[in-house]
Amino acid sequence: MEMLRNYIIMFSLSHKNFRREELESLAIAECISLDLSAYDRQSPCLLLQLRDDEQAKRLICRSICSRAIYELWSSATSYADLHAQLRELGPALCQPFRNSSFKFVVESVNKSHTMQHQIEIIDSFSYLSFEGPVSMNNPEQIYAVLEEWQKGTQILLRVSLGRQVARSSRSAVGLFDLKKRRYIGNTSMDAELSLIAANQALARKGKLVYDPFVGTGSFLFACAYYGAMTMGSDIDGRPLRGRGRLSISSNLEQYNLVSEFLDVFIMDFANLSLRSGFLFDAIICDRNYGVRAGAKTLRKNLSNKSPPKDESGCYYHLQKDYIPPTRSYPFGNLIMDLMNFASNHLLTQGRLVFWMPSITEDEVNIDIPHHPNLLLVANSLQCFGKWSRRLLTYVRKDRTLFNEVVLEKIENKFREKYFTSKNK
Repeated sequence: MEMLRNYIIMFSLSHKNFRREELESLAIAECISLDLSAYDRQSPCLLLQLRDDEQAKRLICRSICSRAIYELWSSATSYADLHAQLRELGPALCQPFRNSSFKFVVESVNKSHTMQHQIEIIDSFSYLSFEGPVSMNNPEQIYAVLEEWQKGTQILLRVSLGRQVARSSRSAVGLFDLKKRRYIGNTSMDAELSLIAANQALARKGKLVYDPFVGTGSFLFACAYYGAMTMGSDIDGRPLRGRGRLSISSNLEQYNLVSEFLDVFIMDFANLSLRSGFLFDAIICDRNYGVRAGAKTLRKNLSNKSPPKDESGCYYHLQKDYIPPTRSYPFGNLIMDLMNFASNHLLTQGRLVFWMPSITEDEVNIDIPHHPNLLLVANSLQCFGKWSRRLLTYVRKDRTLFNEVVLEKIENKFREKYFTSKNK
């Protein structure tokens, strides 16, 4: 039987509802068997067992919801108990790293310490038999004292000592920060949530990812960051063309992701132009909910039997500034079309990842969309007060057992309920 080692993950304090789902996706991407039975959504850390440091690095290296993973040396509910355990176990744990350069850090949740107090905490571990030099800038090993305090009190819930194995990819949140991005729009997705969604889509090298409502390209940048080839479309050509020198292309140059980008094109999702055999590894999107402006689809003017012309006799639709007529696109119809599209255009085990809004008071009886060819594997909630949204992740079932089913109707009256609640 394979011997497993104890590790501890320290989470970021933001987006608690996305932690477990992201870890499950990362484990699938890295083919790691993961036991999350000890997971507690309210806890900032997770104890788990893995084969070795290499497996721990692969699990955490692209995580956004996590901060770091540590080999767990000891854990207790008080410093006295922690020191008692380490005095007994310490020599054996320290032996492989006895001569390595090192430093200690104190990581606290729900409490802050002065620098002097942190030094006192670190000095309390001086009995550990490290003989290597202290290096604050480039240590070979980092040892972390991990504290979890009860919020709003002076009660220490748990303290642990761990050897840092790897940091996560949370630095990417700052890299893709919208405030630093050259070109953004009104609906550009938050950098952190874009990266989390990209992890849910299992975006990585060798994968093709498509955003059918691409806007200014936030999801494409996140997926390209993880190595996936990306493409997108939108009914509105203005965000695709950009403003002057600022565009999706200028953002790709800013992030050095040009080689992971195929193209974007103008297309009405309700009137598809893609051939039926075009398959993707992932489809990821966040369609306009209709709060600022409802989703649109092309409208045909049935009163005109031939294309209209201007006063000079030129067809309107051939002019550079031509804007085709549109009509409202009910959100329920949009979700229905999206799931049917995913059923037809995803490879086996391909993923559909999208945001679905709802009114918070409806959450108890929320109707999650389903499709016979798609399996729901993740459902993460983000609340904003009176309204909320869910990041839904589906997996395409085996295409060799293709079930040619087309959904005919999905109810989602978010827009109507949103404005009704605002007027109360």
